[in-house]
Amino acid sequence: MSDKSTLQISDELTQFIEALVNEVVLDGKLHENRKKYLRLFCQAEGVDEKVLENNLSEFFEIMEEWKLFHTRGSSMMAKMLSGKCYLSEAFVENLLATTVGEELLDNEQQETQTEIGQDLMAVEDNQSHDDEKKKSKAQNDFKDLMADLVPDLINKKEKLDYHFYYVKKMAHESGWKDDEIVSALADFLSMYDDFQKEHSSGESFSNSEKRLLSYQASFAHIDQSLLDKIL
Repeated sequence: MSDKSTLQISDELTQFIEALVNEVVLDGKLHENRKKYLRLFCQAEGVDEKVLENNLSEFFEIMEEWKLFHTRGSSMMAKMLSGKCYLSEAFVENLLATTVGEELLDNEQQETQTEIGQDLMAVEDNQSHDDEKKKSKAQNDFKDLMADLVPDLINKKEKLDYHFYYVKKMAHESGWKDDEIVSALADFLSMYDDFQKEHSSGESFSNSEKRLLSYQASFAHIDQSLLDKIL
């Protein structure tokens, strides 16, 4: 579990940022949905996404220098910037230790990291000026999140507890009862998993099972169009 010695955010957002940083620094790539999740989760937490993106981009540049030259200065800069990126010093120290034995990055990987940093800075800043617009936008964002998240949860590419905090936050921003939304989503995923276990690979759900799933999905505000794709 990450400690939060400087800026206070949720453990869930801390873990998400750490996963993002590991992807960029260790793998030299960024999952295509991470940028969208970062924007949505920052909104849910009230975090200034632009400031965070700029700080992360600077951190990636410092880590690239560290991986190339392993200088004391780049190590100190990474630790100094950790708080602004919502990263614990312990996490950064482990990251520095993990990368100290790596070989020089090839030109293609270096360019990839630079592009990722620039791409993060280019995420649009969507500001709402009144309550109705904020609620409408939050509902649209919630639908986008569900469209990306539900298939990943069903296919076990994402963990349930990793995202429920944000589902609850965004449901609240949308004017819905957040606890009921989270509970309904959990019940939907559990029902889907139970039905899937009863069928062999590639076998379709029965009409009655589809109706039950559709009924349960409505409580979690999962669009029917998304459900049709899943089922």
